[in-house]
Amino acid sequence: MGTAIDQMLSEKRMKTATLARQDEPTWETLWQPMQALDDHLSNAWSVISHLNGVKNTDELRKVYKNGLEKLTEYSTEVSQNAALCEAYKKLAARDDFKDLSEAQRKSVENTLRDFHLSGVALPDEQKARYKAVKSELSTPTTKFSNNVLDATNEWNLHRTDRDDLAGLSKSSMGMLKQAAEREGERKGWWVSLEFPSYIAVMTYADSGELRQRVYEAFVTRASDRGPDEGRWDNSPVMEDILSIRHELAELLGYQNYAERSLATKMAEDPQQVIDFLRDLASRSLGLAREELEEVHAFAREQHGKESLDAWDLGYYAEKLRQEKYAISQEDLKPYFPEDHVIGGLFEVVKRLYGLDIRQVEKFDGWHDDVRFYEIYDNSATLRGRFYFDLYARPHKRGGAWMDECISRRKLADGEIQLPAAYMVCNFAPPVGKDQALFTHDE
Repeated sequence: MGTAIDQMLSEKRMKTATLARQDEPTWETLWQPMQALDDHLSNAWSVISHLNGVKNTDELRKVYKNGLEKLTEYSTEVSQNAALCEAYKKLAARDDFKDLSEAQRKSVENTLRDFHLSGVALPDEQKARYKAVKSELSTPTTKFSNNVLDATNEWNLHRTDRDDLAGLSKSSMGMLKQAAEREGERKGWWVSLEFPSYIAVMTYADSGELRQRVYEAFVTRASDRGPDEGRWDNSPVMEDILSIRHELAELLGYQNYAERSLATKMAEDPQQVIDFLRDLASRSLGLAREELEEVHAFAREQHGKESLDAWDLGYYAEKLRQEKYAISQEDLKPYFPEDHVIGGLFEVVKRLYGLDIRQVEKFDGWHDDVRFYEIYDNSATLRGRFYFDLYARPHKRGGAWMDECISRRKLADGEIQLPAAYMVCNFAPPVGKDQALFTHDE
């Protein structure tokens, strides 16, 4: 991969230099060719970046780190290319620039903005410092993610006594049993910090001691506290990230990184963001306190629990829900089998937008759980594609996200490059050969 990236970047540097030397650049001779260069590189890198998030290994980390460092250097180099920036300024100054579409004009204006935000106008010494600092940032940001993933993967509890897991539902026990088998344990159940396992314990486990152990391990991942204190401590990593970001912002003339970040966003300044959040908090706090007190009162009156710790809240909130409404998240699962949920999602999309989503059976994926779909409009024209990776598993980053696989754009010949996306979630996996059953929250 290193050789391929090196060759690709070398070719792009030569082509970029040629494009920057134009006397009268146009949309067709500058913007479109530059987009083609960026798109080619993005398409190649997106696979490596994606696999690093969903199928992380030591070997892939090395490839990703090496490639990211080179791509960061190249990206900063292009965005600080004064000749290229001048070519874009010539394009924006053309008499016929006003004849471009609003979207085309906006894309050129954003490109010029991004040149400024990359330090193209800085003196040479500061420009060199910006490039060096920008390159430094890729190391701690990658390390932060790796530390969280490693801390999540490393911690676990293997339990062989069913009573230790009293309160957990049949489906949750099946999930933990399957996890134990996956780890090579013939007997017992495997409690991990993968979110489906964590939330099952925090919501249903009768053992306060178990909930406390799982909670403390979860909230102290990659820190200087908890069962693995200091082993993957992200405290100094975060300090490095903040320090580097602050220097980047100061080099560009901003007082802090918040101001730099908002340069590409709708909010006008950091105070506007803070005021919004404080207003939101003030509107929410009263109801939140009422609900919290209700849980405390219920635990005290119905279960003799005088005080609640953080690991008790989810458990007693679920007990209260069952008491008030005679229903739980587990009771709802049979109503939300995977085929109904996914089918319902696609039906909503069809009714709202006239889009027909069809599953493709034969495709190259990165795991057996992954599915691939094509999107057709109401005239049966193919408009895009996406991968769906629904379930939590080891060596997969937590959370949910969408990322580009291939971006949509108009090619030089007028044809449209169809987009493809990665859609990633971390739901509880199916147990055995049965399809997954989702909670209402999921």
